[in-house]
Amino acid sequence: SSSWGLSASTQLSYNTFTNIKRANASMDAADADVEASLSILRNGVTAQFLLALQLQARASLQDTLVVQQQLQLQLAQARAGVGSATSLDVKRAEVGLGTQRVAALRARNSAAVARLQLIQQLGVTMPDDVTLTADLPVSAPTLQLGDLLTTARQSNPTLRAIQARERVADQGLRSARGEYFPSIS
Repeated sequence: SSSWGLSASTQLSYNTFTNIKRANASMDAADADVEASLSILRNGVTAQFLLALQLQARASLQDTLVVQQQLQLQLAQARAGVGSATSLDVKRAEVGLGTQRVAALRARNSAAVARLQLIQQLGVTMPDDVTLTADLPVSAPTLQLGDLLTTARQSNPTLRAIQARERVADQGLRSARGEYFPSIS
């Protein structure tokens, strides 16, 4: 004797369709979150790069001020040599030079730390003797407020991620409400 059987079963409900929509919305939300994270990283690296450039320029300025203080000391020493200045003036110039050297050292250290933080944020090893350079164009903005708001609404990755998570929550709500609908088996 033998026996054969074939059976098939299916169950359709409103939840079947809303779960698919919710899964798609979750995937869109995850993509938007990744895009938002990339945007945040890009903005952070840009801000750190500009800070490192600024501190590098301050260090160069402090080095220039050290040279100026050295010249002031030499001038005070020359005046004291001819009797036009006192030894107190020379001591003041020496103190000013020492103070300026400390300020220059602090500025160079701050610039080095900013470069190190930039390299660290990029996630690469620090090459020897890094010098940051930039030729940033400067132009007057020609944007209108309405255009800026429209662009921000359409291309802000954080806003798009929040909107995608809102769609996920909406699909979750629809799925929960779908429990009350009848199912077909």
